[in-house]
Amino acid sequence: MKAIFLLAVFPFISFAASILLEEDFRGTKAPDWTLTNSAQLTAATGLDAAGSGFLRLTSAQNNEVGFALNNTAVPFGYGLNIQFR
Repeated sequence: MKAIFLLAVFPFISFAASILLEEDFRGTKAPDWTLTNSAQLTAATGLDAAGSGFLRLTSAQNNEVGFALNNTAVPFGYGLNIQFR
């Protein structure tokens, strides 16, 4: 019984440790990402230096909308872990 449990859990553990997609948005470009409406990379607009920028979805104005869409197909068979810094 223990051997069956280990075999069933092992593929999940090895898959969960893989990084399938990573972007820090610090540069002037974010390949495979579509930024819409008010969304922008601050390094691309000159608000920050390249390498120290970030993703800004909206400015400090009312009634704005912005989002970032990733265009890469990623298999989510074992779940998803998203981290923000």
